Amino acid sequence: MTGGGKAQAAYPSGDGQRFTQVHGFHGRMVARIAKTLHLRRDGAHVTRQFRGGALYMTSDGGVMAFNLFGLFGRNGTERTGYELYNKAVAAARQPYFYAELGVPDTLDGRFDMVGLHAFLLIRRLSDEPAGQPLAQKVFDAMFNDMDVNLREMGVSDLSVGKKNKVMWEAFHGRSHVYTEAMAIGPEALAEALERNLWPSEQQRLPAANLSRMVYAQDAHLHRMAIDAIKSAPTPFLSLEEALA
Repeated sequence: MTGGGKAQAAYPSGDGQRFTQVHGFHGRMVARIAKTLHLRRDGAHVTRQFRGGALYMTSDGGVMAFNLFGLFGRNGTERTGYELYNKAVAAARQPYFYAELGVPDTLDGRFDMVGLHAFLLIRRLSDEPAGQPLAQKVFDAMFNDMDVNLREMGVSDLSVGKKNKVMWEAFHGRSHVYTEAMAIGPEALAEALERNLWPSEQQRLPAANLSRMVYAQDAHLHRMAIDAIKSAPTPFLSLEEALA
């Protein structure tokens, strides 16, 4: 990853890095909770089962487990990345966005809101060399979670990788557009948000309010030290503060 706040520089960990190929998903994946896992390493299949969680097979042959509420393993950065991602999810699920602001309460709408909050975290963490490894882990946690969700929805193993790739490309594209728009100003960001969240209708006022919130959250995150972001109950402002 590179600095300068370019969230789009975050990419999935590949083979030969942290995780080996599992079910053919981009060199890493999280299998469905409470199911038998078929892990591929160096051409050999290994089967493991973990009740109430999922397993990673690491490139050095180790195994670690995590669940949707946190990552419990050997690497503190991975665990912190998953914890921060969960905080982004909690912020994105606030009813205000859907009931008051009019963000579509659909899979796409919720994905966009989770992605927006994850983007803000990754953008902030990427600004400092010390935060860039953690920014990568937030990104990895997001798409590991998407993988779990797809499987829990009944998507087949053969389709999970393709669908997750589509979501990764959507997140990558939005991160690039939002970064460029934020460098221009609130109106440009509002237009970008309107195109992505409300593609079939004009929602200028909600988009303008969401743009204002994004700028407030971004400024707040950049005022926080990385250690404070890691340890805070939530790194995000309350909606009342962000929309004040």
